[in-house]
Amino acid sequence: MLLLLENYELPIVSATIWRTLILLQSLSPMMPHAEKKTVFVRNPDLIAADMDGDTVIMSIERGEYYGIGGVGSRVWDLLAQPISVLDLVEVVCTEFDVAPSVCQADMERFINELKVLGLIETADIA
Repeated sequence: MLLLLENYELPIVSATIWRTLILLQSLSPMMPHAEKKTVFVRNPDLIAADMDGDTVIMSIERGEYYGIGGVGSRVWDLLAQPISVLDLVEVVCTEFDVAPSVCQADMERFINELKVLGLIETADIA
């Protein structure tokens, strides 16, 4: 799957399927407004490694692995700690040349897809 953001991209490729879906926006609904303050964190049951700037994520339980490149790898790094979509957008807009409104919409779709794939989960904040 490939999510295009103005001047950067957030690809996720499932090795078990070996197909690329272009423009993730047509596949995933936007997150409801109430969920924008929800925080997310990586699924702790996954194994991830950096490979030449891209992130490879493996689920031993499901026998699947995924590749995330570009800005997606940076987002994966940020998801090591609980973080909201709004905070992700703030960091990405600071580090990359992207309009906040474009980044917000694309980040919501990207996070939603990561959640659907079971790569991230909602974090409990005490």
